[in-house]
Amino acid sequence: MRLKYVLPYIIAFLFIAFSFVLLFRYYDCSLIYQVSLYELAVSILLALITLSVSGFQYHSLLSLPDGTRISISDIVMLPASMRLWGYILPAKGGLVYASAYLKCKYGIRLLTSFSISGYIYLSSLFIMGCIGLFVALTSGRYVSFISFFSCLFILAPAMVGVMSKIAPCFPLPKNKTARIFLDSFVQLLNDLNASWTNVKTTLFLLATNVVHTLLTFILYYWASLVFDLSLSAMSILMLALVLKISVILRFTPGNLGVEQLVSGGTIALLGGTAGDGILLSVFVSFTTLLIAGTLGTLNTISAMRYFHTKNFHALLTLFSRNPEN
Repeated sequence: MRLKYVLPYIIAFLFIAFSFVLLFRYYDCSLIYQVSLYELAVSILLALITLSVSGFQYHSLLSLPDGTRISISDIVMLPASMRLWGYILPAKGGLVYASAYLKCKYGIRLLTSFSISGYIYLSSLFIMGCIGLFVALTSGRYVSFISFFSCLFILAPAMVGVMSKIAPCFPLPKNKTARIFLDSFVQLLNDLNASWTNVKTTLFLLATNVVHTLLTFILYYWASLVFDLSLSAMSILMLALVLKISVILRFTPGNLGVEQLVSGGTIALLGGTAGDGILLSVFVSFTTLLIAGTLGTLNTISAMRYFHTKNFHALLTLFSRNPEN
């Protein structure tokens, strides 16, 4: 087995182990087992609603040629399956599954799926940048990492627009595979730029991303109440924003280990303890894992009738050969 396939799992294991070492420096392990079924049920419900916002974005943005959209059930089930495949295939499992699922069930082109996913990520960056800059300015952090990266995220759509104009100027490579990849990349940039300049659709997507961010904040705030942590609402909001970035830049199965360390580091930088951040992340990750393991597995099994194994294998091979995707 190649090291590059095993390495993400090794990294995730080491990160998780280190996270629990830090966690148990602050808390006794029995604390996690004291969570009531009611508290867990509310957490699962909040996580399910948050995931459904992502499904609603796909439902609204992906129109079929005859004018119909993806089914209502896929609003919940598709994000759950994407989470499940994020654990199975590190870094890009969710995108692999969603692309194969939409193509096999609805006949949606792979490039269209990539464009929609990129459009959603782009709007997420923009919203995170706006909220992050607001927090930085209101807290007096005019020159800081928060303000710098917030400005960078706000400028992300403009960067895509510039790249869409520059990319076609590059000479086409002689290699056929490289030429196809460059053509697809240029088309993807053009689609993203065209989507972003559609004011009505972009405003809708920005609004749903604000809702998603608020729901993520509520989920983590509820987790802080469950464990009676004395964290400010501003600290939890910043944690929600940072974790949304880490989801986009994931490289371990389900981002396990990474989210825990990022959460601990973020809360520590904001004046809390690393143990508080890790405890929140472990609890929320557990609730989303329950959803992925149940609804995601059920949907994957029921959706197998739409898949052609050779097509799914070809898509997986494409992602393996082209890490840039």
